[in-house]
Amino acid sequence: MPAAPRPVKSIGDALALAKAGHRDLAIDGLRELWRKNKQSGYLPYHLGNLYFDKGWWRTGLDHYWAAVSNQRSLRDSPGIIGNSIRALAYSTPRSKAMNLLLRKVGRPALPALRKAAKKDRNANVRKYAAYLARRISRYR
Repeated sequence: MPAAPRPVKSIGDALALAKAGHRDLAIDGLRELWRKNKQSGYLPYHLGNLYFDKGWWRTGLDHYWAAVSNQRSLRDSPGIIGNSIRALAYSTPRSKAMNLLLRKVGRPALPALRKAAKKDRNANVRKYAAYLARRISRYR
């Protein structure tokens, strides 16, 4: 019988759990750490990534919003930008993704949005990425 996973005391512990296939335990551990440190940007960032891995994109976007709100430097995160652009393909998470890219990320997303507008294989991503790139270029 395999040993029980150790408790999550750090982001590193959670990421190790996730890598070992214990994503839900990693999420639970990060959520508990975040309850104790609501000012952290990195805890909701990693939660957002884990929720995206599960396909819970709206929840992941909510966590990215909190991450960027708490840690402005995360606006440049390729993970946040890339996952938000991926979410443009689907109607359910699209409005949250657009709101995040417009209101929280802004200019750091422009190169990726312009690339997606030209080259993404999904027509919705191309359409909404082009729209967002125009909006961000005009107003920020």
